[in-house]
Amino acid sequence: MRSKNILLSLMALALAGTLAASDTYTVDPSHTTVGFSVRHLGISNVKGVFPKVSGTLKLDSKNIGKSSVEIVIAAASVNTNDTKRDDHLRNEDFFDVARFPTVTFKSQNVTKTETGFAVTGNLTMKGVSKPVTIPFTMSEPKDHPMAPLTVVGVEGTLLVNRRDFNISYGPSALISDTVAIDLQVEFTRPRPQK
Repeated sequence: MRSKNILLSLMALALAGTLAASDTYTVDPSHTTVGFSVRHLGISNVKGVFPKVSGTLKLDSKNIGKSSVEIVIAAASVNTNDTKRDDHLRNEDFFDVARFPTVTFKSQNVTKTETGFAVTGNLTMKGVSKPVTIPFTMSEPKDHPMAPLTVVGVEGTLLVNRRDFNISYGPSALISDTVAIDLQVEFTRPRPQK
């Protein structure tokens, strides 16, 4: 019986070590930008941002493959500095925010690459989920000099076809089917007080 208790204790310690290996960070919205760019009439790029972003990063620095990330974007927060256009982007021709208030990404796999990292997961927009792979770079975790936080910065880009997500308003000659998404995200977690 005693040996069984010792075995259970060792298993519990091993499990605790596994769980502790991943640190959980949350999006710092004031230092995060999710932007997009789409070609208009084939002659210029129209750019915009989604200011309202939340999410978590579970980072295992020793085994990046055990890391994961979830991002939630408030679709209604879309901002292209043109009120009329932004209102149009919120209606059923584009994001249909009344029915689909969020754009989400949930990872399934994170890998190391020659130039940084890549995360594969499901991007869900306007009720459609598609697998995508986002190449990204990530800073080493560092202590914030003015707050009791540890900070990680992530930068990545992704090209998507808007029609894959039921955003089919207008011909391709007017609005390009290809949309570039730019991610500049800071994640933070409380730093244990010494």
